[in-house]
Amino acid sequence: MKFNSKQITIGVLIFLIVALGIFILIISTRISNSTQAPTSTKAGVITGKDAPGDAGQPCSSNLDCKTPANGAQSVCTGSICQNAICIGKTIPGANYDCSILNACGLGCSGAVGLCQAGSTCRYIDGPNCDNNPDASHPTNTICVPNNYPSLVTQNCTARDQGNSYVTVNGSNPTQTQLSQFCNPIITCYKCANATTNSCSPLTVNGSTCPSGSSSDPNGCGAASAGGSCISQITCYGCTDSKSNACTAKMINASTCPSGMSTDPNGCAATSAAGSCINQITCYKCTPIQTSGSQCDSFSATGSSCPSGSSTDPNGCAALARSGSCPVQQPIQQEPVPQQPVALISKPLPSTAIVSDKADPILLGILFILIGILTFKYNIIERIMNSDFKFIFTPFSLTLKEEKLKRKIIVDRKEFENKFKKEET
Repeated sequence: MKFNSKQITIGVLIFLIVALGIFILIISTRISNSTQAPTSTKAGVITGKDAPGDAGQPCSSNLDCKTPANGAQSVCTGSICQNAICIGKTIPGANYDCSILNACGLGCSGAVGLCQAGSTCRYIDGPNCDNNPDASHPTNTICVPNNYPSLVTQNCTARDQGNSYVTVNGSNPTQTQLSQFCNPIITCYKCANATTNSCSPLTVNGSTCPSGSSSDPNGCGAASAGGSCISQITCYGCTDSKSNACTAKMINASTCPSGMSTDPNGCAATSAAGSCINQITCYKCTPIQTSGSQCDSFSATGSSCPSGSSTDPNGCAALARSGSCPVQQPIQQEPVPQQPVALISKPLPSTAIVSDKADPILLGILFILIGILTFKYNIIERIMNSDFKFIFTPFSLTLKEEKLKRKIIVDRKEFENKFKKEET
Protein backbone atom coordinates (compact mmCIF):
# COMPACT_ATOMS: atom_id res chain seq x y z
CA MET A 1 0.00 0.00 0.00
CA LYS A 2 1.47 3.31 -1.09
CA PHE A 3 1.13 6.59 0.77
CA ASN A 4 1.04 9.93 -0.95
CA SER A 5 2.73 13.05 0.43
CA LYS A 6 -0.50 14.32 1.91
CA GLN A 7 -1.06 11.16 3.97
CA ILE A 8 2.56 11.18 5.15
CA THR A 9 2.22 14.82 6.27
CA ILE A 10 -0.97 14.05 8.18
CA GLY A 11 0.62 11.05 9.88
CA VAL A 12 3.71 13.06 10.88
CA LEU A 13 1.57 15.83 12.39
CA ILE A 14 -0.50 13.34 14.42
CA PHE A 15 2.67 11.62 15.63
CA LEU A 16 4.21 14.96 16.69
CA ILE A 17 1.10 15.92 18.71
CA VAL A 18 1.07 12.59 20.59
CA ALA A 19 4.85 12.71 21.12
CA LEU A 20 4.59 16.25 22.52
CA GLY A 21 1.97 15.11 25.05
CA ILE A 22 4.11 12.13 26.15
CA PHE A 23 7.17 14.41 26.45
CA ILE A 24 5.28 16.85 28.69
CA LEU A 25 4.14 13.96 30.94
CA ILE A 26 7.72 12.67 31.34
CA ILE A 27 9.15 16.13 32.13
CA SER A 28 6.42 16.92 34.69
CA THR A 29 6.97 13.56 36.41
CA ARG A 30 10.69 14.22 36.74
CA ILE A 31 10.09 17.70 38.13
CA SER A 32 7.66 16.27 40.72
CA ASN A 33 10.18 13.62 41.78
CA SER A 34 13.01 16.16 42.07
CA THR A 35 11.06 18.26 44.59
CA GLN A 36 10.65 15.37 47.03
CA ALA A 37 12.90 15.27 50.07
CA PRO A 38 15.76 12.77 49.79
CA THR A 39 15.30 9.66 51.88
CA SER A 40 17.77 9.02 54.61
CA THR A 41 20.35 6.35 54.00
CA LYS A 42 20.89 3.62 56.51
CA ALA A 43 23.92 4.35 58.63
CA GLY A 44 26.52 1.66 58.50
CA VAL A 45 28.29 0.33 61.54
CA ILE A 46 31.68 1.97 61.82
CA THR A 47 34.29 -0.47 62.96
CA GLY A 48 37.03 0.43 65.39
CA LYS A 49 39.77 0.16 62.80
CA ASP A 50 39.83 3.93 62.20
CA ALA A 51 40.37 4.79 65.90
CA PRO A 52 40.95 1.52 67.78
CA GLY A 53 41.87 0.93 71.36
CA ASP A 54 40.23 3.21 73.93
CA ALA A 55 37.07 2.35 75.84
CA GLY A 56 33.94 3.62 74.17
CA GLN A 57 35.38 3.32 70.66
CA PRO A 58 33.51 1.22 68.04
CA CYS A 59 34.84 -2.27 67.37
CA SER A 60 34.07 -5.50 65.53
CA SER A 61 36.15 -7.93 67.65
CA ASN A 62 38.25 -8.03 70.82
CA LEU A 63 41.36 -7.39 68.70
CA ASP A 64 40.10 -3.85 68.03
CA CYS A 65 40.29 -3.02 71.78
CA LYS A 66 43.77 -2.51 73.23
CA THR A 67 44.85 -3.65 76.71
CA PRO A 68 43.51 -1.21 79.36
CA ALA A 69 46.00 0.96 81.24
CA ASN A 70 44.53 -0.16 84.60
CA GLY A 71 45.34 -3.83 83.94
CA ALA A 72 41.74 -4.95 83.37
CA GLN A 73 40.54 -7.06 80.44
CA SER A 74 38.97 -5.35 77.46
CA VAL A 75 36.23 -6.92 75.35
CA CYS A 76 34.19 -5.88 72.30
CA THR A 77 30.56 -6.01 73.42
CA GLY A 78 27.71 -4.41 71.50
CA SER A 79 30.27 -3.14 68.91
CA ILE A 80 31.86 -1.00 71.68
CA CYS A 81 35.17 -1.53 73.55
CA GLN A 82 34.35 -2.07 77.25
CA ASN A 83 35.80 -3.35 80.53
CA ALA A 84 34.93 -7.04 80.94
CA ILE A 85 34.14 -6.51 84.66
CA CYS A 86 31.70 -3.62 84.19
CA ILE A 87 30.06 -3.98 80.78
CA GLY A 88 27.69 -1.11 80.14
CA LYS A 89 29.34 1.04 82.86
CA THR A 90 32.83 1.55 81.37
CA ILE A 91 34.19 5.10 81.42
CA PRO A 92 35.47 6.06 77.91
CA GLY A 93 39.24 6.44 77.74
CA ALA A 94 42.51 4.54 77.80
CA ASN A 95 42.12 3.38 81.43
CA TYR A 96 38.89 1.43 80.85
CA ASP A 97 37.79 2.50 84.38
CA CYS A 98 34.41 1.37 85.66
CA SER A 99 31.77 3.93 86.52
CA ILE A 100 30.49 1.83 89.45
CA LEU A 101 30.86 4.23 92.40
CA ASN A 102 31.87 2.64 95.69
CA ALA A 103 30.90 4.03 99.08
CA CYS A 104 33.38 5.60 101.49
CA GLY A 105 35.46 2.93 103.28
CA LEU A 106 35.13 0.31 100.52
CA GLY A 107 37.83 -0.94 98.16
CA CYS A 108 38.28 0.84 94.86
CA SER A 109 40.35 0.72 91.66
CA GLY A 110 40.06 1.28 87.98
CA ALA A 111 38.93 -2.31 87.57
CA VAL A 112 36.24 -2.47 90.29
CA GLY A 113 35.08 1.15 90.13
CA LEU A 114 35.94 4.50 91.70
CA CYS A 115 34.38 6.31 94.69
CA GLN A 116 31.18 8.18 95.41
CA ALA A 117 31.07 11.94 96.01
CA GLY A 118 32.73 12.93 99.29
CA SER A 119 35.53 10.34 99.10
CA THR A 120 38.60 9.66 96.93
CA CYS A 121 40.35 6.40 95.98
CA ARG A 122 43.83 6.41 97.66
CA TYR A 123 46.49 3.91 98.72
CA ILE A 124 46.75 2.89 102.40
CA ASP A 125 50.19 1.19 102.13
CA GLY A 126 52.37 4.24 101.38
CA PRO A 127 54.84 5.52 100.66
CA ASN A 128 55.81 2.60 98.38
CA CYS A 129 52.24 1.97 97.10
CA ASP A 130 53.51 -1.44 95.96
CA ASN A 131 50.08 -2.79 95.10
CA ASN A 132 50.70 -6.00 97.09
CA PRO A 133 47.83 -6.58 99.56
CA ASP A 134 48.64 -8.48 102.76
CA ALA A 135 46.73 -9.77 105.79
CA SER A 136 46.49 -6.31 107.40
CA HIS A 137 45.65 -4.62 104.10
CA PRO A 138 43.58 -7.04 102.00
CA THR A 139 42.65 -4.09 99.74
CA ASN A 140 45.38 -1.51 99.43
CA THR A 141 43.24 1.17 97.70
CA ILE A 142 40.28 2.46 99.73
CA CYS A 143 37.65 5.18 99.26
CA VAL A 144 39.01 7.72 101.79
CA PRO A 145 36.79 10.54 103.15
CA ASN A 146 37.70 14.00 101.90
CA ASN A 147 38.82 16.78 104.30
CA TYR A 148 38.94 14.56 107.41
CA PRO A 149 41.21 16.27 110.01
CA SER A 150 43.11 13.15 111.17
CA LEU A 151 44.02 12.00 107.65
CA VAL A 152 47.24 13.22 105.99
CA THR A 153 47.57 12.83 102.20
CA GLN A 154 51.00 12.39 100.54
CA ASN A 155 52.27 11.35 97.10
CA CYS A 156 53.50 7.80 96.43
CA THR A 157 57.29 7.52 96.00
CA ALA A 158 58.31 4.01 94.86
CA ARG A 159 55.66 3.45 92.14
CA ASP A 160 52.49 4.97 90.80
CA GLN A 161 53.78 8.41 91.72
CA GLY A 162 50.82 10.02 90.03
CA ASN A 163 48.55 8.83 92.89
CA SER A 164 48.63 9.38 96.67
CA TYR A 165 48.28 7.57 99.99
CA VAL A 166 46.94 8.52 103.45
CA THR A 167 48.23 8.12 106.99
CA VAL A 168 46.67 8.45 110.45
CA ASN A 169 49.05 9.80 113.12
CA GLY A 170 52.01 8.88 110.88
CA SER A 171 50.90 5.27 110.26
CA ASN A 172 49.04 3.50 107.47
CA PRO A 173 45.37 3.12 108.49
CA THR A 174 43.33 -0.05 108.17
CA GLN A 175 40.13 -0.36 106.24
CA THR A 176 38.22 -0.62 109.55
CA GLN A 177 39.64 2.70 110.77
CA LEU A 178 38.74 4.43 107.50
CA SER A 179 35.18 3.07 107.68
CA GLN A 180 34.81 4.75 111.09
CA PHE A 181 36.15 8.01 109.68
CA CYS A 182 33.60 7.86 106.87
CA ASN A 183 30.56 8.16 109.15
CA PRO A 184 31.53 10.09 112.32
CA ILE A 185 28.75 11.41 114.58
CA ILE A 186 29.27 14.55 116.68
CA THR A 187 26.97 16.80 118.75
CA CYS A 188 26.69 20.45 117.85
CA TYR A 189 24.56 23.25 119.33
CA LYS A 190 22.41 25.83 117.58
CA CYS A 191 20.05 28.63 118.69
CA ALA A 192 16.78 27.30 120.07
CA ASN A 193 14.77 30.39 119.00
CA ALA A 194 15.18 34.02 117.93
CA THR A 195 14.05 35.58 121.23
CA THR A 196 16.67 34.13 123.66
CA ASN A 197 20.27 32.90 123.57
CA SER A 198 19.38 29.38 124.67
CA CYS A 199 20.98 26.51 122.69
CA SER A 200 19.59 23.18 121.55
CA PRO A 201 21.66 20.06 120.66
CA LEU A 202 22.08 18.97 117.05
CA THR A 203 23.42 15.57 115.91
CA VAL A 204 25.72 15.88 112.90
CA ASN A 205 27.19 13.14 110.68
CA GLY A 206 30.66 14.51 110.12
CA SER A 207 33.78 15.81 111.76
CA THR A 208 32.87 19.51 112.06
CA CYS A 209 29.77 21.46 113.06
CA PRO A 210 27.88 23.23 110.27
CA SER A 211 27.81 27.02 109.93
CA GLY A 212 25.70 28.75 112.60
CA SER A 213 26.29 26.03 115.21
CA SER A 214 29.05 25.26 117.73
CA SER A 215 30.49 22.29 119.60
CA ASP A 216 30.24 24.44 122.78
CA PRO A 217 26.87 23.88 124.57
CA ASN A 218 26.73 27.63 125.32
CA GLY A 219 28.36 28.95 122.15
CA CYS A 220 25.42 28.87 119.76
CA GLY A 221 24.81 32.64 120.05
CA ALA A 222 28.39 33.53 119.20
CA ALA A 223 28.36 31.10 116.27
CA SER A 224 25.21 32.62 114.75
CA ALA A 225 25.41 35.16 111.92
CA GLY A 226 24.66 38.23 114.05
CA GLY A 227 26.73 37.10 117.06
CA SER A 228 23.53 36.50 119.06
CA CYS A 229 20.49 34.23 118.86
CA ILE A 230 18.19 37.19 119.47
CA SER A 231 17.34 38.93 116.23
CA GLN A 232 15.06 41.83 115.38
CA ILE A 233 13.72 42.54 111.94
CA THR A 234 11.45 45.24 110.53
CA CYS A 235 8.16 43.94 109.20
CA TYR A 236 5.39 45.83 107.44
CA GLY A 237 1.64 45.33 107.95
CA CYS A 238 -1.53 47.00 106.67
CA THR A 239 -2.18 50.42 108.21
CA ASP A 240 -6.01 50.14 107.93
CA SER A 241 -8.70 48.50 105.84
CA LYS A 242 -9.32 51.48 103.56
CA SER A 243 -6.02 51.59 101.66
CA ASN A 244 -2.95 49.51 100.86
CA ALA A 245 -0.65 51.70 102.96
CA CYS A 246 1.89 49.77 105.11
CA THR A 247 3.11 50.47 108.65
CA ALA A 248 6.52 49.35 109.96
CA LYS A 249 6.90 47.27 113.15
CA MET A 250 9.95 45.74 114.90
CA ILE A 251 9.65 41.96 115.42
CA ASN A 252 11.90 39.82 117.68
CA ALA A 253 12.23 36.93 115.27
CA SER A 254 14.14 35.84 112.22
CA THR A 255 11.10 35.97 109.95
CA CYS A 256 7.99 38.14 109.73
CA PRO A 257 4.73 36.68 111.05
CA SER A 258 1.86 35.77 108.75
CA GLY A 259 0.23 38.79 107.11
CA MET A 260 3.42 40.92 107.28
CA SER A 261 6.32 41.40 104.89
CA THR A 262 9.90 42.67 104.90
CA ASP A 263 9.02 44.67 101.76
CA PRO A 264 7.89 48.22 102.71
CA ASN A 265 5.24 48.00 99.96
CA GLY A 266 4.44 44.29 100.26
CA CYS A 267 1.95 44.25 103.13
CA ALA A 268 -1.06 44.02 100.82
CA ALA A 269 0.29 40.98 98.97
CA THR A 270 0.96 39.05 102.21
CA SER A 271 -2.43 39.77 103.77
CA ALA A 272 -5.07 37.03 103.87
CA ALA A 273 -7.23 38.57 101.12
CA GLY A 274 -4.27 39.70 99.00
CA SER A 275 -5.15 43.35 99.72
CA CYS A 276 -5.35 45.62 102.74
CA ILE A 277 -8.60 47.14 101.47
CA ASN A 278 -11.64 45.42 102.96
CA GLN A 279 -14.63 45.30 100.59
CA ILE A 280 -18.11 44.97 102.08
CA THR A 281 -21.60 45.04 100.50
CA CYS A 282 -23.95 47.80 101.63
CA TYR A 283 -27.55 48.67 100.69
CA LYS A 284 -29.14 52.10 100.07
CA CYS A 285 -32.51 53.35 98.86
CA THR A 286 -33.25 52.93 95.17
CA PRO A 287 -33.44 56.45 93.59
CA ILE A 288 -36.68 55.80 91.65
CA GLN A 289 -39.23 53.58 93.37
CA THR A 290 -42.91 53.33 94.17
CA SER A 291 -42.95 51.21 97.35
CA GLY A 292 -40.58 53.17 99.63
CA SER A 293 -38.56 50.10 100.69
CA GLN A 294 -36.57 49.10 97.64
CA CYS A 295 -32.79 48.84 98.20
CA ASP A 296 -29.83 48.86 95.82
CA SER A 297 -26.53 47.15 96.67
CA PHE A 298 -23.08 48.73 96.31
CA SER A 299 -19.51 47.95 97.44
CA ALA A 300 -17.76 49.99 100.12
CA THR A 301 -14.25 49.90 101.57
CA GLY A 302 -13.69 49.61 105.30
CA SER A 303 -15.27 47.70 108.14
CA SER A 304 -18.67 49.51 108.17
CA CYS A 305 -21.17 50.94 105.67
CA PRO A 306 -21.34 54.71 105.13
CA SER A 307 -24.13 56.82 106.68
CA GLY A 308 -27.58 56.20 105.23
CA SER A 309 -26.83 52.62 104.16
CA SER A 310 -26.99 49.23 105.84
CA THR A 311 -25.49 45.74 105.58
CA ASP A 312 -29.08 44.40 105.73
CA PRO A 313 -30.50 43.89 102.21
CA ASN A 314 -33.90 45.12 103.48
CA GLY A 315 -32.64 47.71 106.01
CA CYS A 316 -32.12 50.76 103.81
CA ALA A 317 -35.60 52.22 104.53
CA ALA A 318 -35.10 52.17 108.32
CA LEU A 319 -31.89 54.23 108.00
CA ALA A 320 -33.49 56.89 105.80
CA ARG A 321 -34.32 60.30 107.38
CA SER A 322 -38.09 59.78 107.39
CA GLY A 323 -37.85 56.06 108.10
CA SER A 324 -38.80 55.28 104.53
CA CYS A 325 -37.18 55.67 101.14
CA PRO A 326 -38.53 58.65 99.10
CA VAL A 327 -41.07 57.63 96.50
CA GLN A 328 -40.75 59.13 93.01
CA GLN A 329 -42.53 58.51 89.79
CA PRO A 330 -40.26 57.08 87.11
CA ILE A 331 -39.45 59.41 84.22
CA GLN A 332 -40.80 58.22 80.92
CA GLN A 333 -38.12 58.19 78.29
CA GLU A 334 -38.66 58.35 74.58
CA PRO A 335 -37.60 55.20 72.82
CA VAL A 336 -34.32 55.61 71.02
CA PRO A 337 -34.66 54.73 67.35
CA GLN A 338 -32.38 51.89 66.35
CA GLN A 339 -29.94 52.47 63.58
CA PRO A 340 -29.92 49.87 60.83
CA VAL A 341 -27.00 47.55 61.06
CA ALA A 342 -24.75 47.70 58.05
CA LEU A 343 -23.88 44.30 56.69
CA ILE A 344 -20.25 44.03 55.72
CA SER A 345 -19.66 41.46 53.08
CA LYS A 346 -16.39 39.63 53.27
CA PRO A 347 -14.71 38.34 50.12
CA LEU A 348 -14.74 34.59 49.75
CA PRO A 349 -11.33 32.99 50.07
CA SER A 350 -9.73 32.19 46.75
CA THR A 351 -9.06 28.49 46.21
CA ALA A 352 -7.02 26.72 43.55
CA ILE A 353 -8.88 23.84 41.93
CA VAL A 354 -5.68 22.41 40.47
CA SER A 355 -2.26 22.72 42.07
CA ASP A 356 0.78 24.03 40.20
CA LYS A 357 2.35 20.59 40.11
CA ALA A 358 -0.69 19.08 38.33
CA ASP A 359 -0.81 21.66 35.49
CA PRO A 360 1.97 20.07 33.32
CA ILE A 361 0.40 16.62 33.72
CA LEU A 362 -3.03 17.86 32.63
CA LEU A 363 -1.44 19.69 29.70
CA GLY A 364 0.26 16.47 28.52
CA ILE A 365 -2.98 14.49 28.80
CA LEU A 366 -4.76 17.24 26.82
CA PHE A 367 -2.24 17.03 23.96
CA ILE A 368 -2.61 13.22 23.82
CA LEU A 369 -6.42 13.54 23.61
CA ILE A 370 -6.07 16.13 20.83
CA GLY A 371 -3.84 13.71 18.89
CA ILE A 372 -6.31 10.82 19.33
CA LEU A 373 -9.29 12.95 18.23
CA THR A 374 -7.32 14.30 15.26
CA PHE A 375 -6.53 10.76 14.13
CA LYS A 376 -10.03 9.39 14.77
CA TYR A 377 -11.93 12.11 12.88
CA ASN A 378 -9.20 12.83 10.30
CA ILE A 379 -9.28 16.53 11.17
CA ILE A 380 -6.02 17.53 9.44
CA GLU A 381 -6.96 15.84 6.19
CA ARG A 382 -10.33 17.58 6.32
CA ILE A 383 -8.61 20.91 6.70
CA MET A 384 -6.22 20.26 3.81
CA ASN A 385 -8.94 18.95 1.40
CA SER A 386 -11.82 21.25 2.28
CA ASP A 387 -12.89 24.78 1.74
CA PHE A 388 -13.65 25.02 5.47
CA LYS A 389 -17.29 24.13 5.00
CA PHE A 390 -16.72 21.19 7.32
CA ILE A 391 -16.82 23.66 10.18
CA PHE A 392 -20.55 24.04 9.71
CA THR A 393 -21.22 20.30 9.27
CA PRO A 394 -21.08 17.70 12.03
CA PHE A 395 -18.48 14.93 11.98
CA SER A 396 -21.08 12.26 11.26
CA LEU A 397 -19.36 10.48 8.31
CA THR A 398 -17.05 7.62 9.07
CA LEU A 399 -13.68 7.17 7.35
CA LYS A 400 -15.15 4.54 5.05
CA GLU A 401 -17.94 6.90 3.98
CA GLU A 402 -15.41 9.67 3.34
CA LYS A 403 -13.39 7.39 1.04
CA LEU A 404 -16.53 6.31 -0.84
CA LYS A 405 -17.54 9.93 -1.31
CA ARG A 406 -14.12 10.80 -2.76
CA LYS A 407 -14.25 7.79 -5.06
CA ILE A 408 -17.62 8.94 -6.41
CA ILE A 409 -16.18 12.39 -7.08
CA VAL A 410 -13.15 10.94 -8.84
CA ASP A 411 -15.28 8.56 -10.95
CA ARG A 412 -17.53 11.44 -11.93
CA LYS A 413 -14.60 13.52 -13.09
CA GLU A 414 -13.20 10.60 -15.08
CA PHE A 415 -16.63 10.02 -16.72
CA GLU A 416 -16.89 13.70 -17.65
CA ASN A 417 -13.39 13.65 -19.15
CA LYS A 418 -14.14 10.48 -21.15
CA PHE A 419 -17.44 11.95 -22.44
CA LYS A 420 -15.67 15.10 -23.64
CA LYS A 421 -13.12 13.02 -25.55
CA GLU A 422 -15.81 11.05 -27.33
CA GLU A 423 -17.58 14.23 -28.42
CA THR A 424 -14.44 15.56 -29.90
